[in-house]
Amino acid sequence: MLKPKITLKDIKHHFNYMGWLYLLLPVVMILAWSLLYALTEYRSPDDKVLSFYMVGQYVDVDTFDATREEIRPFFPEMEDLDFLPVPVNNVYDSANWQRLFTYIYAQQGDVMLIDAEIFDAFCGEGMFMPLEEYLSPSDIDLTYTTRTTTDVPEEHLYGIPADGLYGLWAIDKYDMRRSVFVVMAYSDNLSEGTQLIQWYLDNRAAPEPVGFADWPAKEPFYPEEPPEAGANMDMGMGMW
Repeated sequence: MLKPKITLKDIKHHFNYMGWLYLLLPVVMILAWSLLYALTEYRSPDDKVLSFYMVGQYVDVDTFDATREEIRPFFPEMEDLDFLPVPVNNVYDSANWQRLFTYIYAQQGDVMLIDAEIFDAFCGEGMFMPLEEYLSPSDIDLTYTTRTTTDVPEEHLYGIPADGLYGLWAIDKYDMRRSVFVVMAYSDNLSEGTQLIQWYLDNRAAPEPVGFADWPAKEPFYPEEPPEAGANMDMGMGMW
């Protein structure tokens, strides 16, 4: 049987038509390896990750990370603490507002520190866990966060006001005025979530800082004045 003779011309001809395949092959191999790694990488189960989302007009990321490391030894049974700042100025801050909704719809975040106006909008829809069996701080007025919901006519404690925790202001650089701690109804970590809130109650209680009363008023989450032209007027309003 005659064997075809491969010439330099044949090789050049081959690479002219098939050279793209040799360029593509390394890319495909890298993508395949990345996909395999992503599929087989260990992920902590939801009940071993305690997540806390601090929602506010300004959240200092570095300080928030430092607080997470301060808290970590109190939860040795948790494989990870997922602390995430979510800066949302008001309902017209469409990008971050949509980001917050994405987390909630994906059932992410065990504990949240949210604006009281967000609490008002969500509480009646049964978005939060009742907390009275786990938390009952005697030095905080809980009237505001003790409510009924659409499906539960009995009153329950659905949040812990953070207004008096001046350490959040002084240490965490978070404007805690009109803010509420909540545990989300979809959370698998109710006990640990309430322990986290208790940690803040114990470690962020502090006297009112000098000059605090003179600080500018916190911007309403639902401003009475309409946003500037071009802002997304519908973001959030029709999503409750």
